[in-house]
Amino acid sequence: MNLDKSSLEYLKYIYRLKECTFRELCEQFGIVGIENVVYPTALLISFIHSGYIAVYNPNGDLIYSYNLSELLLSGTPLMNPDSWLIILPEGAYRVEQMKYKANALWIPIAISLFSILITMLGILLQ
Repeated sequence: MNLDKSSLEYLKYIYRLKECTFRELCEQFGIVGIENVVYPTALLISFIHSGYIAVYNPNGDLIYSYNLSELLLSGTPLMNPDSWLIILPEGAYRVEQMKYKANALWIPIAISLFSILITMLGILLQ
């Protein structure tokens, strides 16, 4: 699954807490009203399908990538405000991978700029 910046923010939030309720996620991102819940719900379903998160409903259903299709076909409600969103190892790996990519870009640039600055300072002091 290709994550855009907005999708990654949702996954990072769940990753940071390790688990949270759907209600907490909506409060964090300012999602109010039924019409505004469609995007995060679709996003969370794609996270479940990709194996990034699991959902535990108060009625005892554990929803993860292996039983998602079966539950969708049976009409089982996937989420309600009190459903727990739980980060899975694949989701944690994805967040860590994105952090590493960001660091891998900026660290060499910072080192290069610092060495140029030191070189220029050495030239000016001569």
